[in-house]
Amino acid sequence: MATGDTSLPESPPNFGIRVEFETNTENPARIFTAISGLIQEFEAIDQDLAGSIGVRPQPALLLEDIEAGSITVWLKHFIESVDEDSLKRGHLKSGDWKKVLGSYLVIGKRRFVEFLETRSTVREAGEIYKLRSVLDEAADEAGLTLISLRSPIPATRVAEDLRLLSNATVPLLSSDKAEFVSSEGPVEINAEFELTPETIEKLLTQESVIETDEMILIVKKPEFLAYTMWDFRHNGKRVLARIIDNEWVRNFHSGAFALIPGDALRALVEKETNYGADREVLGVHFKVLKVYEVIRRR
Repeated sequence: MATGDTSLPESPPNFGIRVEFETNTENPARIFTAISGLIQEFEAIDQDLAGSIGVRPQPALLLEDIEAGSITVWLKHFIESVDEDSLKRGHLKSGDWKKVLGSYLVIGKRRFVEFLETRSTVREAGEIYKLRSVLDEAADEAGLTLISLRSPIPATRVAEDLRLLSNATVPLLSSDKAEFVSSEGPVEINAEFELTPETIEKLLTQESVIETDEMILIVKKPEFLAYTMWDFRHNGKRVLARIIDNEWVRNFHSGAFALIPGDALRALVEKETNYGADREVLGVHFKVLKVYEVIRRR
């Protein structure tokens, strides 16, 4: 395809990422950082979309062309492998499979971008589940109606894909614009959208289980600022916890005793585990309710 041609490449499944920018602006690397981030997140979305249809394909993206002026990167799907047994169970013929899957991946990515268009964030869990239904409809639109092995993308993955898709545009200036381009035309990737991991967990939590237990927490680094999270190690795993034993914290900050990395606290610890609608773990949080003893490193 000739440089400067702004039409869509001939193969229907192809899509593009276009970034329009002002010339003679500083930090030109921002353009390529944003494009790279968008490509990586669209690859992650492809994996989630493909995983929802139950035949374990391995989609990859191939660079097809780059246009000058505004920068447009054209990308093409390459299906590395498809599980033949799964295809048979899904009553599919491998001949048309890659074309159908490619169409679904393009439509699905576009629906993610369209979701961002009119939003600054996500305020209700129902918005995530609505997008999940829209993605399921995209599978039907692409011709995957007869597949009985399909399952919805986990809501946590849908939300995380939205978060990372928006984050990929962070390097761009306010005067820059990123677009997803497909046969349906260009759609702008909303750089104003913001979604944090904390918001995702809060929105999608359906049930919380709280347990208390006595634990020995190894101190990785003492914290000298009030109300900050302490960094511990327990059973070989990192544990971040706030100490709410105020008397013990006051004594430590006043210099009544010292702590060094490797010392440990014997303490009563609260563990809160948050679960989503699919009973997947969304987050685990710890609080140190009471410090019983400081155990010195040997």
